[in-house]
Amino acid sequence: MSKLLSSADYQREIAEVDRMIRDEESLSAEHGMDFAAELSLHSLRARRAALLEEMGELGDAAPPPQELAVVFDGEPVHGHSVDATFLSTMLRDLQRVVQNMVASASGATGRSGPVAQRIRERSALRFAGSFAGSFGMRLETATQELGLDDVGSVSQTFDSLVRLLESSEESPDLLDAIAPLNARARASYMALLDHLRESGGEMRVPGDRQRARAGPG
Repeated sequence: MSKLLSSADYQREIAEVDRMIRDEESLSAEHGMDFAAELSLHSLRARRAALLEEMGELGDAAPPPQELAVVFDGEPVHGHSVDATFLSTMLRDLQRVVQNMVASASGATGRSGPVAQRIRERSALRFAGSFAGSFGMRLETATQELGLDDVGSVSQTFDSLVRLLESSEESPDLLDAIAPLNARARASYMALLDHLRESGGEMRVPGDRQRARAGPG
């Protein structure tokens, strides 16, 4: 297996393998697990494990500090395409969540009122490209940060957001992940979950089978 060049390349490849595994599992659930299906799943899971190992050997197994990759599934996704209305809503929601989480960690805003210009500039996101694996996309910050570990940094915000996305609404992990946020940031994240519920969509972090989805409504 030829090695890829960057952590982002591995994330995209892992996302595609995850999609193939889900498709194979879905077919097996519908038609039964025969030897060919079992062999295919074994091969795909071995491929995924090898990709994770190689990504770790790069020395940058974690996503770039100011880049976030997410994958959408569910009713709004059709193969490797996605409904434009759903995608625009998710982009808007993710921007609001990141902005409000940065502001919350910085202690820079309250329940209402405008967000400071410096927070808006610091937390501004750009669409950096899409990749296969249902519909995946990469978001990156518009500005560079020197203190990536500073409180209120976008790097820490992305880490916190990933924790939220990995926690289901029924999990106590969600309470731990959302507790540090102020009311405004919590409201923006719950609005994102509401829009996922209304659309029948799901959102996850590539390389992890955990999904952010709305609970029964």
